[in-house]
Amino acid sequence: MLPDRYDYFGLLKKSYRNTIEISNFATDILRHGTFPIYPCEPIIRHGNAVDICKSMGMSDLSDKIRAALSSFNNKGYDTVAVICKDVNEADAIRNALAMEPTEYKLLKPGDDFVRGVLVLPIELSKGLEFDAVIVADASKNNYPLDDNYVKLLYVAATRALHELSVVYEGDLTGLI
Repeated sequence: MLPDRYDYFGLLKKSYRNTIEISNFATDILRHGTFPIYPCEPIIRHGNAVDICKSMGMSDLSDKIRAALSSFNNKGYDTVAVICKDVNEADAIRNALAMEPTEYKLLKPGDDFVRGVLVLPIELSKGLEFDAVIVADASKNNYPLDDNYVKLLYVAATRALHELSVVYEGDLTGLI
């Protein structure tokens, strides 16, 4: 594209999206990969520490997600996402949450982005940002030590602007 002597490769390292806590958490995920990384420098904007919460089964997992959603709602966040590994998990989580009177929208390929609480797979979250994010079931089974899962979990974590919660069932992934 720039075929002359003024070609230049530069890194855009400043991040204006996430809090320092979320940015550092996400960078730590990347450090588990076997590929080179370029850590970003977040602007000086602090927030809460990333909340990591163990659950005991699917019912408890959905209860923990509901509790985090309630907390985010009380803080007045307009956009909240429950990010799941894939479409099947997103559908299962959405169904588990459906007992609540609040509507949780399952975002599928081709759907339009809406305000409120979205339940979606990681692949649909890329390029989006939310006030708060819950990463659903960040277990060792869902996110093994593999470069592809490093990248997926990184994308999920970096969708959060202000707050990030991680819930898991069984053993927490070694990527965190």
